[in-house]
Amino acid sequence: MIMKKKPRKNRHSRSGTAMVEMAICLPLFVFLVFGTVEINEAIFRKQTMTSAAHEGALLGMKSATTQPQIEGIVQAVLNSRGLEDCTIEVDSGGTDISLLAPGSEFTVRVITAAGSSRFGLDELTVEVTAIRP
Repeated sequence: MIMKKKPRKNRHSRSGTAMVEMAICLPLFVFLVFGTVEINEAIFRKQTMTSAAHEGALLGMKSATTQPQIEGIVQAVLNSRGLEDCTIEVDSGGTDISLLAPGSEFTVRVITAAGSSRFGLDELTVEVTAIRP
């Protein structure tokens, strides 16, 4: 008597398992990728704002610098890196920055609008305080 082998149904059940695994893993992978992109964008935005405020503070430490000049250099740095939705503030304690005495502090502040990222993160503020030499 010759016995015939029964065909296996294992192949079909394995393809179903792969579909279930993909249905579970793919959304997690996509979420991870987009989350990484968003975090990198936030780091880039903060670093750019810090650089711009630092450049404004460096310019503000010169004696004949005016507030529009500081705002101009900060805006130029922001524009060169593609950030256009920022507010620039120069706080010199109510005194015109060009009239500050040596040893006086002033602050350059850069603020982004709330919801400026794809996921609507809160507003971000960066400030650099410098002393007029």
